[in-house]
Amino acid sequence: MDYLAVPQEARGKGRAEANLSDLASRDVLARLQEALARSLGVGLTVCDPDGTVVTQAIPDKSDLHGVVVSHRLFAAEVLMKAALQEDAEDGPFRVRVGAGASMLVQPVVAGETAVGAVIAGPFWSRRATPEQMSELLQTVGVASNGRVTATALSARKVEAVRDGLLTVSLLAGQLCEERLRAAHSISTLTTLNRIGQTVNSALGLEQVLEEVLDQALTLFGAESGSLMLKNEDADEMRILVARGLSKEIVAAARVKVGEGISGMVAREGQPKLLRRGVRERDTKLKRGAVMQCAMCVPLKVRDEVIGVLNVKGGESDDYSEQDLAVLSVMASHAANAIANAQLYDRAKRRATEMSALFSIGTAINSELERNQVLQTVLDHATELLNARKGSIMLLEDESDEMYIEVATGLPEEIISTVRLRLGEGIAGKVAMEGAPRLLLKGVEDENTRSAGREHQSALCVPLVVREHVIGVINVSDRHDKGNFTEDDLNLLVMLANEAAIAIENAKLHHDLQELFVSSITALANAIDARDPYTRGHSERVAVYSVRIGEHMGLAGNDLDFLRYAALLHDVGKINIKDEILNKPGRLTEDEFQMMKKHPEFGAAIMLPVKAFRKIIPFMFYHHEKYCAGGGYPQGLQGEEIPQEARIISVADSYDAMTSHRPYRRALSVNEAVAELIRFAGTQFDPKVVDVFLQILEEDPDFAQAGIEASRRSETEGWLQKTVDGAGFLTPGGNVLCPSPRPRVPSPTLRPSG
Repeated sequence: MDYLAVPQEARGKGRAEANLSDLASRDVLARLQEALARSLGVGLTVCDPDGTVVTQAIPDKSDLHGVVVSHRLFAAEVLMKAALQEDAEDGPFRVRVGAGASMLVQPVVAGETAVGAVIAGPFWSRRATPEQMSELLQTVGVASNGRVTATALSARKVEAVRDGLLTVSLLAGQLCEERLRAAHSISTLTTLNRIGQTVNSALGLEQVLEEVLDQALTLFGAESGSLMLKNEDADEMRILVARGLSKEIVAAARVKVGEGISGMVAREGQPKLLRRGVRERDTKLKRGAVMQCAMCVPLKVRDEVIGVLNVKGGESDDYSEQDLAVLSVMASHAANAIANAQLYDRAKRRATEMSALFSIGTAINSELERNQVLQTVLDHATELLNARKGSIMLLEDESDEMYIEVATGLPEEIISTVRLRLGEGIAGKVAMEGAPRLLLKGVEDENTRSAGREHQSALCVPLVVREHVIGVINVSDRHDKGNFTEDDLNLLVMLANEAAIAIENAKLHHDLQELFVSSITALANAIDARDPYTRGHSERVAVYSVRIGEHMGLAGNDLDFLRYAALLHDVGKINIKDEILNKPGRLTEDEFQMMKKHPEFGAAIMLPVKAFRKIIPFMFYHHEKYCAGGGYPQGLQGEEIPQEARIISVADSYDAMTSHRPYRRALSVNEAVAELIRFAGTQFDPKVVDVFLQILEEDPDFAQAGIEASRRSETEGWLQKTVDGAGFLTPGGNVLCPSPRPRVPSPTLRPSG
């Protein structure tokens, strides 16, 4: 048995400790010492382990007892050290101190710890000579300032002193234990009250867990501990908070219910006390390791175990059944607080999820670009569900196969190559059955395709529009390596419902856009078709304009408006008579003035259509000249002309120059480029010309493709006009004309296009 006092640094901050110094004011101990000292004729002193005098009774003030015991170093190094190394039950002990003198010491024990000693002497078997007393003083290392006396004790008297020491020792030990129990009770009640206040005022789960564990460690002077909670979806526990354990252990520890001490406590719902040095059957200590004292108590809510609280003592500590009962009370309070905190966290998470769903719904329903909708949905899903990986797969109606449209956390090779048939794999099964799936970590599934690899927890939810599955959304591999829950699955289902609606809206918008553009294109083609030389002209101008607009920073709706304006820039020609529009020769001044009105006619046609009002200026001003003046319809210059109109002007002129007209041949690309350069800064915006020339230089095929499209359109137009007019088809399909097309050398009176 170890009777040395526990070092202060090894004690728990809140653990009540036995301390003889607290007994200095206890009258009952002092009165007993004084009575025994007088009756025995010897000095009696109670010292703590470091030799400090706690209480003292000396009948004769000249007795050597007071001089010797008052020397703290001697009392601690000689007397206390000798006493505390012995078994208290075998005392009192005789300690020889030199010069033939002896002293008696009896350890004071509180609980199982020696907290000090009772000392009597020095004394000799016969009366001591002055020389012997002087030698003793030298041995002790003190000097006397006056006459000193010493006591001679017979063997019978020594036994009486022994009995007196035992009496004082027992009383001091009992008083110390009473004080220890009172202090421990006060500390326990204070701790329980503090925990009650904390858990009743704190709603955050992490805050509650940390407070409970810290208070438990403080109360029991423990060097380490942990608080483990059960996973909702599996019979295992993980550490939520810990003290004195490595980060690696905390992160990796997973304890199955029924395994080990903690697992057994979680399964049986009964607290467990582990005594120091006693090896339990369920412990996982290495061979030869010494078992330290520990306590493990269940956390129960309405008779259901939700986790365990573990406390581990130091090498010299040992816990009692009373300690276990106190920890169980703490655990009971803590469990209710944890349950409340979990409810609060769930409610808070639910509110966060609903807020996020609302934000997501607003974001994706305001976004009409399908892939942007998909990416927004996937980003929010992985963030809300704390997932590393995710993907959205869409179903091809023609092939009944799904492909990955957007993904995060997946290799590019998988994104570009994976295709699943309906019923194939988890995603294929979900798409075929239309029912969501939750996969738990490490649990094999007949539809998984990752044989030989550890399965991470995953969710797969169908995207359903009007009872028709259009794809699936997948998330997997939680950041905390845990399992997804039914709550997570329900959240992803709600998100998938929002996503499916937004995807369908985006598709409808895309279809309407396609219909809209097709209608505009058909209208433009109808205008162009009136002249075989301008067939497809508006579409080519739109292609050139959009390409220029992209290089000049236009995007989104701005680029769409430019496309619409380019397609409809000549719509006003519908009001121009065919004999003017298709005249093979030079226009008269009146005819030219009529032709110049087509921008005004176009604006008038588009004005009643609210959706087209933004593009009217782009159509209206595309024949204005940048700096030369003399453009029409209003003679604007420079920045007064809308940028989009300046872009269409360059695109329109380039296509007109590289297309055949009844009054001239088509120019080559180089010739057309030369004309653009020649008139840059006068007729054309030089910035637009520079951008267009850069496009032609970087992509020569782009220019050639436009010219070839122009030639095909002209051929188709002439073929149609020949069949309908004076020409006829040969058996080989060649077109024969009754007379050559007249050529007019000067096109200056002709508007471009």
